[in-house]
Parts: sequence; structure tokens; C-alpha cells
Amino acid sequence: MVAIRRTLMPALAALTLPLLAPLAPASAVPTVSPGSMLRITVGEYGCTVGMTGTDRTGQPFAVTAGHCASKVGDLAYPGLSLDPIGTVRAVSKLFDLDYALIRVNGTVPETTVAAPPKVGQRVCKTGRMTGVTCGPITAVTAKDIVVRVKAFPGDSGGPLQDQAGRVIGITSRANLPLSTPPIAAIGHWGLQLASPKEVRFVRADRIAARIGYTPAAR
Repeated sequence: MVAIRRTLMPALAALTLPLLAPLAPASAVPTVSPGSMLRITVGEYGCTVGMTGTDRTGQPFAVTAGHCASKVGDLAYPGLSLDPIGTVRAVSKLFDLDYALIRVNGTVPETTVAAPPKVGQRVCKTGRMTGVTCGPITAVTAKDIVVRVKAFPGDSGGPLQDQAGRVIGITSRANLPLSTPPIAAIGHWGLQLASPKEVRFVRADRIAARIGYTPAAR
């Protein structure tokens, strides 16, 4: 009996030790990348990440549309998570460059940014509501790129990419006159959900220059 006990005890210990060992800590901060969902407050509808990278101080950041954020200091949440991933550090107004800069408490991929190609070139946007949709550039200004493409609220902030996969803009708004009443603007989005429309994208190279993102020149 003693011999059996001596044989079984090490075996039982070997089976038990892994169960008693502490669990490896889960990652406290999910990774965000261009195209992923981001919310600025817990109850917010949600927008899309357009650019990510590391700034000149070595701090990871993410960029989404400025109209998705209300003020500096707001917490940002990835997807439907209730754990914040970072803090809003800068907000640009809707009709300026319309971006919000979030300092991220984790690692993020480096976005390659480029100036927009010529009018007529086919480009593709990514948004959490309508996914990847493509269309032609119809206009380029000092701040914006206008593209005829499918988009819907929630896609705001998402990346617009050229044929080489470089980010050239982030989704801002429907291409409507500035005097368009809010209700009419909402109707424009809703009635044309299934069809392409002219959408304005804030130029990514202008945002990169504003926030001092040097890999923009790669």
C-alpha cells in the first residue's frame, strides 16, 4: 500500500499543479488599428479608427473623426469593451480637419500615409457600418478628398486608402452644402444607404502634418 501511495502521489501532483498555477494575465489593453470600432464615451454610437502610429515622443496614438469626440480628456473605448484604451488629447472641429487624437495605452500598427491621387482614381474606404466600399475620387481640395462611395454614420473616422493600401484620408461627412439642416443631412444618409454618394474625407497627410506624425513621409 505504501508503494502504491508513493507511486500515485507524484502523478497526482503533476496533474494538480497546472490547475493550481495562477492564470496568465489577460492583455489589459486591446489593440486598435485602422478600420476598427472606437467609442469616445461608454454610451456613444461608435465611430471608426482611421490612422494609428507612434508620435515623436514614442507614445502610441489613434485618430478618428473629430465630430466623434466632444472634448479633450474624454476616454476612448475599443469596440464594445467597457475598458478604456486611451484618452482624447486633441479635437479639431468638423469643418477644419475634423479629427480627434487619442493617446493609446498599448501598441498599435504604424499607418503609412500618402497624399491623395488624382481625380478619377479609384480608392476604397473602410467603416464599421458598411465595411469596405470603393469608388472614384471626384474632387481634391487643400483639406478634403471627395469620393463617390457607399458610407453611413458610424463609418466616420475610418480610413480611405489608395490602390497601394496607403491611408489618404479619414471619413468625415456627406458632401452637402454647409447650410444643409441637420434633419436633411440625416435623411441624405438614410435614404441612400444602399447606394453610393459623394462623401468628404479629411486628408490624412494634413492630419499627419498637424499632429507631427513623421512616418507620413514614408
